[in-house]
Amino acid sequence: MVVVKRLGSAFVTLLAISLVVFVLSRMSGDPRELMLSEYATAEDYELLNERLGLDKPYYAQYGVFLADAVRGDLGESIQARQPVLTLILQRLPGTLELAGSAFVAIILASVLLGVATAVWRDTWVETAGNIVAVVGQSVPAFWLGIVLVYVFALTLGWLPMAGRGGWLYLVLPTLTIAANSLAALTRLLSSAMTEAMDAEYVKFANVKSVPPWRVTMVHCLKNAILTPFTYAGIILGQLLTGSIIVETVFGWPGIGLLALQAVQTRDYPLLQGVVLVFAIIYVGIALLVDVAYAYLDPRIRH
Repeated sequence: MVVVKRLGSAFVTLLAISLVVFVLSRMSGDPRELMLSEYATAEDYELLNERLGLDKPYYAQYGVFLADAVRGDLGESIQARQPVLTLILQRLPGTLELAGSAFVAIILASVLLGVATAVWRDTWVETAGNIVAVVGQSVPAFWLGIVLVYVFALTLGWLPMAGRGGWLYLVLPTLTIAANSLAALTRLLSSAMTEAMDAEYVKFANVKSVPPWRVTMVHCLKNAILTPFTYAGIILGQLLTGSIIVETVFGWPGIGLLALQAVQTRDYPLLQGVVLVFAIIYVGIALLVDVAYAYLDPRIRH
């Protein structure tokens, strides 16, 4: 029953998002101004308007968009003259590669820093972890990306500046996109670990002379990890759908850069398709996390 309610909420959310993006995309301007020359006549504008389907009322255009989207047809790009879904699928591997590498880095680093700052409280380790967390959450992604490019690509020449290629091309964009989420998850996990280490069952394990590493990794981390689990799912959704700035700074050929190009060229179908795919990914991950969390924590089920 809970899953059915979640599915219903997800459907309503996607419907609302599709309506919002439909309205906002048409507020960005007239795409015909970019497609026609300055010498185009009023008749040329009318012919193009009819060919693009923009001569129909807005409610009719929205109805056509929804009906086609249900069938998996997101329309045709105005500028590229290709199916929107084809363009998105061409860029999807780049976004998945960047988001996947960032997510793995966030999980590994946050567990390391979160556990370390909780175990070595009131030491320089906790101070260093707090500094990393504060800086990571405070520095804007676009500024951090520019600084990393200037230092490691232009000045030192250690890493490539932009583009997609081998693993070296992943380093700078991964650091940039992971910084904010790493800081947030580290602080959340550190707080959960600190609370778990003060629990009675941990004190009892210490009295029984259980090895410290086992107390930390089995008794504490196993229970503390449930709290950041939901946020980790949200982070994955954010990495997949919020990479526009990072992909723009590093010229990374992903869906985020495709969305920016759609806005710049007033490509309504492409923009609608990209945002709808983003919404499906984000809502789908949130739904899976909710269901998984209910099974991991019996208290939620009851």
